[in-house]
Amino acid sequence: MAYHNLSEEPKPETVERELFELRPSVTKRQFESHLQVLKKEFKVVSLPDIVREIGEKGRLEDDSVAITFDDGYQSFYHLAFPLLRKYDFPATVFLPTDFVNSQKAFWWDELLQIIFYAIPQRKSASFLTPLIGDKLTRHLYAAGDSVAGKREFLESLEVYLRSTEDGAREEKIKNLKEILLPDQDLKSAGPKTLTWDQIAELAGEGITFGSHTSSHLSLEFAPLEKAEEELAKSKEVIEEKIKVRVDCFAYPYQGDFETHLRLRAILKNLGYKFACTCLPGVNLSDLDPFFLKRTTLPMTTFSPVIVRELLLDYSGKFKEEQFYA
Repeated sequence: MAYHNLSEEPKPETVERELFELRPSVTKRQFESHLQVLKKEFKVVSLPDIVREIGEKGRLEDDSVAITFDDGYQSFYHLAFPLLRKYDFPATVFLPTDFVNSQKAFWWDELLQIIFYAIPQRKSASFLTPLIGDKLTRHLYAAGDSVAGKREFLESLEVYLRSTEDGAREEKIKNLKEILLPDQDLKSAGPKTLTWDQIAELAGEGITFGSHTSSHLSLEFAPLEKAEEELAKSKEVIEEKIKVRVDCFAYPYQGDFETHLRLRAILKNLGYKFACTCLPGVNLSDLDPFFLKRTTLPMTTFSPVIVRELLLDYSGKFKEEQFYA
C-alpha cells in the first residue's frame, strides 16, 4: 500500500475545505476504514520482513500487505501513526531528507496554493503560453473560478511539470507565481514535514524509515552522478540522525523500469536491499526486490469498495503467492 499525506475532514466553507476540494487527500476516517479491511482480510507485516521472507524461503505463507508512506508529511505522526498503533500495524516511511526540519514546501504543494489564489488576467496569456503551452493556458482561462475546472487544470499542469527536469520545473513554478500572483506571498502554509525528533521517536516505536532521495529528485532526468550522490547522502543522513541502518528506498514520481535498470547496481552497491515504485499492482514471489510495486486504495470509507480494490481479479485468496506493498 502506498500513501502520502493524510488530512482531517475540513470544515465546510473554510479555506482549508476549498483547498481540499482542489486536491483531495485520504482522510483520517478513510485511512482507518482501509486499516479495518486490512485487519480482517490480510496479514499486515513490515516491508523489510516481507522482502526478507521472500529471500529466505522463496515464498510467503500468508496473503501479506505492507503499508508505506512517501514524503514524510507530519500527518504521519499526528494522524496515521496513532491508528497504526491502534491496529498494531507496522509501516515504512520514505524521507526526502532535504525537507526534514525544514520550512521548504514540495513543489506540488506550492503549485496548489498558486492555482488556488490565482486570478488570471487576460494580458497574462502572452506570458503563460511560452511557459506552459497554449493548451494548458487555454485550460486555465476556461477553468475560471470553478473548483472542478481548477482541479482538472491543476491535475493536467502537474502531469506536465512532472515530465520536466527539476531545475526547469522550479523555474517554471517561480515564473507562474510571478505571473499569476504578482507581488503577493502565498496566503496559507502548505502541509508540514516531519522533524528529526519526531522521526527518532517513531523509529523507537518500530516504524521503518527509508530514503526518497535528498531533494525528491526526478531520477528519470537526473545524471547518474547526481542520482548516486543523493542516494548516498540521504541514506547517510537518516542513518546518522536515528542510528538505524537504512535498507530501503522509494523512487520519487512513481518510478519506471528504465530508471530502475539505470540505478539498480548503484542502489545495491550503496547497501540498499530493496526499492519501491508507485506503479500499481501486486508482487509475485519471483519479484525483483529493487522494483516493488505498490497500490493505492480509493478515498472512501465504504468497505465493499475497499475490499473489491484489494481483491480485484482474485476470488478471496490469491491464486499465486503475492503481496501488496
